[in-house]
Amino acid sequence: MTSATTTGRDGTTLPGHTGQLPSSLLDHVLRQSFGLEGYVQHPLGGEVDQNVRITGDDGMRYFVRVTRAQPDSADVLWQNSLLQHLASTVPDLPVPRLVPTREGKCLADVVHEGRTLA
Repeated sequence: MTSATTTGRDGTTLPGHTGQLPSSLLDHVLRQSFGLEGYVQHPLGGEVDQNVRITGDDGMRYFVRVTRAQPDSADVLWQNSLLQHLASTVPDLPVPRLVPTREGKCLADVVHEGRTLA
């Protein structure tokens, strides 16, 4: 069940934030920030973040995570730096690879219900 308020990991209440980015807005972000078009969204479970598998018409698959943490959150920055480190030092390890935005950033910010998500 989705409520009108959500409690963040830090215990703060986020009034009016349902925790889910509408698929149409996710489509817009993926098209504008990453140049992705022609794909199908497959929602996945998640305790805190919104997780989606994207399957392109060409068969390429991507994992998309929409986090409620602030884009400059130490948690998000640490997780991204860990994935970058693994990609460069253990390239055969089967872990997700970060796909940069068109601007070369590791995150694409989006404002939804008055809150910036990454």
